[in-house]
Amino acid sequence: MGDFFGKIIIFCAALYAVISGTGCGEPGANPVSGRKNSMVIHLGNDPEGLNPINSVGANATNIHNLIFDHLIALDFETLALVPRLAETMPEVSPDKRNLTFRLREGLTFADGQPLTAEDVAFSFRALMNPYVDSAPKRAELHDFIGCTAEDERTIVFTQEQSGPFNLNRLAINFFVLPKHIYDPDNLSDNYTGRDASLAIRYPEAVAPEKRAAMEAFAAAFEDENFQREVGYVLGSGRYRFDGWTTGQSIRLLRNEQYWNKESDASDARQNLDTIIFKTIPDAQTALQALKSGEIDFSDRFEPDQIASKFSGPELERIFATKSVPYPNYAYIGWNQNIRGKGPVQPFADPRVRRAMSHLTDVVEIISNLLNGSAEPITSMVYYNRPEHNKALKQIAYDEDRARALLAEAGWTDTDGDGLLDKDFQGTRAPFRFTIYYKRGNELRRRIARNLQDKCKKVGIEVKIADLDWTVMLDRLKRHELDAWVGGWVYDSDEQDLYSLFHSSQMLNDGYNWTSYINPAADSVMEAIRKEWDPERRAVLHRDIQRILYEDQPYTLLFANAARIAYNKRLTNQAWYGQRPCYDPPQFSLAAQQP
Repeated sequence: MGDFFGKIIIFCAALYAVISGTGCGEPGANPVSGRKNSMVIHLGNDPEGLNPINSVGANATNIHNLIFDHLIALDFETLALVPRLAETMPEVSPDKRNLTFRLREGLTFADGQPLTAEDVAFSFRALMNPYVDSAPKRAELHDFIGCTAEDERTIVFTQEQSGPFNLNRLAINFFVLPKHIYDPDNLSDNYTGRDASLAIRYPEAVAPEKRAAMEAFAAAFEDENFQREVGYVLGSGRYRFDGWTTGQSIRLLRNEQYWNKESDASDARQNLDTIIFKTIPDAQTALQALKSGEIDFSDRFEPDQIASKFSGPELERIFATKSVPYPNYAYIGWNQNIRGKGPVQPFADPRVRRAMSHLTDVVEIISNLLNGSAEPITSMVYYNRPEHNKALKQIAYDEDRARALLAEAGWTDTDGDGLLDKDFQGTRAPFRFTIYYKRGNELRRRIARNLQDKCKKVGIEVKIADLDWTVMLDRLKRHELDAWVGGWVYDSDEQDLYSLFHSSQMLNDGYNWTSYINPAADSVMEAIRKEWDPERRAVLHRDIQRILYEDQPYTLLFANAARIAYNKRLTNQAWYGQRPCYDPPQFSLAAQQP
């Protein structure tokens, strides 16, 4: 009995510590981190990894941007390109093919070692190596074919052809890594950036010894340690990596060696000494974690949680909510070439994909599942951008039109069993498929369920399955999923859809997970990358949006605002139109609960 009461006393003391915000460690500390000036941020799932060259996803990118740095970057407030590691924007050669950057003086990595032009050249060689699992980011830097360190502070990028997006893509997708950490044996010295770029386009033109050198480097660089181990994940950003417990949390500490720590610029602030990203897949569990003090901040709550779970004087005294618009969209992807499914490829026919869009009741989804807190969309281009094609109209929910399109594509119920079927190589195959969503994402599960109900009405059997994000991402890359509910968070600059829909991006783990092939679309996307005149380029943008609208590789759902809830002990709040719409190091965490 005494042991029982002892446990009760310990539990009550712990509960009081959480409620009061005192916890363990420093007086007034956050109960999870044990430190005063710290912040615990909710993650819906573990990132794929922390190597910024061969890991993707919004969670990973948000953490990469704290650990690593760019030559140039998008300014949080103005969204204009600004120099970061570079002293100024690059000098452009008369033919616009060479970009010369001059690094700032005194740059260092988090271990105190100097950052030089050779680190920049190494990072380019690593990224462009065709044997490194970095196809999506290589696609973004498609036009760059060389990067040379002229001296310790001068770096020259060479472009096969200059294009209007190249600087933007460099700002967003190119991180500088320390060569002494990621290539301690100097394996990348045995090939050049031009060799790597040539091997992507014309592998047979590259000498065997160069290809062997690239393979040797890639084998070392793909080491799992570079994704998750302290001492292997290291950059020159405002924070340094301090540990990852799988399925639980990732910990960052202020980088005391940060090269720009004396600056007053908002993008240089390091107000927090500790940032913890805590993984909680289930939104309801995350809600309880916020209320108990286990986390300080989340941008992943469902609309009904924001609307109903933070009302009342006591909760409003402690917690605040915020809705922040930023570039993103939700969609359903239709795989046109499902690997391992044999001849039955229902979504290879654009009429079927359009029928599926007519069976997706976006108005109902927004009204019932999002409490009206999102906007329906017709294009992947941000609706606030001038290139957005405003002539495209919402595809209305229409069962009759869906039936007609399916019948036109050959899908009818020939045996009276209530399921549509079609002849494939002499065999009648029923129309059934599985739609997947990321485990723990209740909104996406409900969207899939809504589609399941609508499809049943016209004779299509839909199964619903969830997958852990890392498993789902791997299967998307291998084109194994029939359909999925997904979302893209992107940047606020002019959009380039090449990496999502160009046929070349079906290969080498590219982002064209729908296996979409349309030569006309390829031609327009290629032309956009070459056209310097903004008015002519805008016409091309609207053209590719029209083609994709007609083909429906994605059924577009809605653009959402970030739904944020946080403990009011967080001060210095700042919100931006660029992902992830907030910058953790600008916050501070007061010692006591409001």
